[in-house]
Amino acid sequence: MNVLNRSVGKTAVLETANTGSNRLRLYERYGAVAHGVILKIVPNPQQAQDVLIEVFAAPELQADLPFSASTTCTIIRLARKKALEYRQNRQLPTHKTTEAAQQAEHIFNLLFYHNQSPESIAEGLQIQRPTVFRAVREFFGFSPSHKSY
Repeated sequence: MNVLNRSVGKTAVLETANTGSNRLRLYERYGAVAHGVILKIVPNPQQAQDVLIEVFAAPELQADLPFSASTTCTIIRLARKKALEYRQNRQLPTHKTTEAAQQAEHIFNLLFYHNQSPESIAEGLQIQRPTVFRAVREFFGFSPSHKSY
């Protein structure tokens, strides 16, 4: 009886070790993606790190997921879900989009989704051509006034 308990215990330890190493491989492969998603929702780096740990420790995340596009989507969805839950539970402020951010997104959409030229966008919105390019940079967060966390 005692031998049976020991062998079952060793198997459980081995299974736990395999699960842990698989989760570590998932973290190494997808941790940066998940962290980026989380930082968009929870901008404080320390809090985002806490959420990242929750993501890769979550029971919803199967440790035996293959490396694929669907795995990436699964981790992104889980990261977003955990970050939103964290923000809601901690009652963190939500980000309000400013008029400038909305215009930057609109210009980006016109340029890349509607295939309009920078000249036609500038003419249609009655702005200067360099303003179109500045809006695209701001949309991606590369403006000089953008704070990186």
